[in-house]
Formats: sequence, C-alpha cells, structure tokens
Amino acid sequence: MGKVFKSGNSAALRLPAGLQVPLGKTFALTATASGFVAIDPTDQAKRRKAMAALFGSASDFPIRES
Repeated sequence: MGKVFKSGNSAALRLPAGLQVPLGKTFALTATASGFVAIDPTDQAKRRKAMAALFGSASDFPIRES
C-alpha cells in the first residue's frame, strides 16, 4: 500500500520499503478505470522484444480476427 503526499507543488507517492524499489527508478504511469498502473519502461521493452521473437513461431495457431 502506497501513500500520496504533497512535496512542494507536486504530489508524490511513498512506497513501502518492502517493495525494494531502487532510488531514482523511473516508471510510466497509465490511468485505468480504478486508478493507475506503474510500469517499468525497460522491462516493458524487454517483454515487447520477447513477444516479437515469438510472433509467427506457432504457424498452426489460429489468428484472432478483430
């Protein structure tokens, strides 16, 4: 559970020490219907690269139409 507080003219989010988030770590925040999601951009890039490598590897897998 994190807590939002005021720091100067900005809002800041205090994270519990148990999460072991390194100081200076950058996250991308995405708004959702119930709040927001914090995503590590470097991890997201690694996941996208891994998914791109998998694309087309299962030729018998049916393609989902939109």
